[in-house]
Order: sequence, then structure tokens, then C-alpha cells
Amino acid sequence: MRPVLLSAVVGSLLLCRCAADEPAAPPAKPTPRSIPKSPPSRDLQLELDNALKRGDFVEAARLIEQGADVNVADDDGQRLIHAICNPHVYRDVLAAARFLKKQGADLTAKSKDGWPPIADATWWSRIDLMEFFAKNGADLTATQPGPIHRPRPGYTLLHIAALHSDPAPVQWLLKKGLEVDAKTSRGDTPLLFAAHKGFPKVVRVLLQDGADATVVGYEKKTARQFALGGIERWKNDAVNRVRFEEIVSLLDADR
Repeated sequence: MRPVLLSAVVGSLLLCRCAADEPAAPPAKPTPRSIPKSPPSRDLQLELDNALKRGDFVEAARLIEQGADVNVADDDGQRLIHAICNPHVYRDVLAAARFLKKQGADLTAKSKDGWPPIADATWWSRIDLMEFFAKNGADLTATQPGPIHRPRPGYTLLHIAALHSDPAPVQWLLKKGLEVDAKTSRGDTPLLFAAHKGFPKVVRVLLQDGADATVVGYEKKTARQFALGGIERWKNDAVNRVRFEEIVSLLDADR
């Protein structure tokens, strides 16, 4: 064998031997695959809901540790933060709201109907909850689709408040700067709602804030015409009739 060829062969053998002496590289670790979190069971969610209804926040926290989720929505898109606004069902609505906030609940989540929790709080005339949501990012000026059973666009929180007899939420919202004569997409104002429902205390508050009693709404009636209709409708029921008579007096005095 020629010297050059022999050197090449020896060199190759030495390289192979050196490579064999080197420790083998560790095998590459497989990339861990993220396992999607399975949704909590209906039973677990129901237990959480029941614990909140009782005001048992220790038990509620335990259930969350076991996998219950404060942000799970039902078929209507309603979450626990919407549900707990109902004071007839939940023992301590404000404490429940504070608890859900600590547990990571979305305080501005909207249902499928477009209602944020502050709209539910307004529906139930809970100023304490309205304050809570306002301090936690709620948009007081946003319009809502309207009551869940009669979805119509353009309701402000003031419209929702005017559908109930308690004037306190109406006063609170007016102090927050909501437009007293805001109109729905159908042209109805909070005053028209209150007059139609027969809530003289709400009518008084709205008029004191400068509500326009001459506005003609979707049904081609003014607030006074709605009140007169209420008097006729309840002509044989003195208890209800007197509410509409008081509204007519308020509107006449405001002329």
C-alpha cells in the first residue's frame, strides 16, 4: 500500500475510535403535550351554586379547589356573577359578588342577551351591587338589549331602573351622569316607562332632574297619556288607580 493511502486509512480509523470513545448525546426529551382542562361536572357546579345561595363561602372555596369554575356559563350565557344579583335566591349578594371577584370571576361578562352583571344588579334595584360593579370596571353608559323577556335594543341602565318602583337606583344613576331623556331604539324614555308602569316616586325623581314630559314614544303617547290610560285601566281598583292619578298631578304641575 502506498504511504499516502496508508496514512488516510490510519487517520480514518483513529477518527472512528475517537468518536466511539466520546459519550453519546442524551436522547432529546419529548415535548410535553398540553392536556386541555376538562370542564367541571354539572354536579360540582350545582354544588357551588347552592353554596353561594346559602352564603357558605368556605364550602364554595373548597368546591373551586376541586375544580368548580366561577366563569362557566349556562345555555343563556349567564354566569354565577349574573345569578347572584337576585336577592330573592342568594342570601348575601354583595358578599357573594366580592367572593367571586377574589376567585377570578369576570365582572363585566355579558350573557347571550348582552346583559352585563350591573344590568342584573339594576334590575333587582341593588345599589350596593351597582356600586360594586361600577368600581370594578362596569360601563354605566353602555346600552343594553332590554329586559330578557322582551329584548329591544337601546335600553340604558336608567331605563331598566325606571321599570321598577324603587326610585333610589334612578337617583343613583342620575347622579352618575346618565342622560335623563335617553331614548331606546324605539324612541322611549325612562319617564315614559315609569308613567306606563305607574311609579309616581320614579316619575317625581325624573321630573326633578329635568325629564321632558312632552316626548312621544313608540306607542305615540306622552307620559301623561300613559298615566290617563292607567287611570282608565284601573278605574275599579282604587289602590292602583291612585298611583296613576298621582302621576297625572305630577305631570300637570311640571307644565
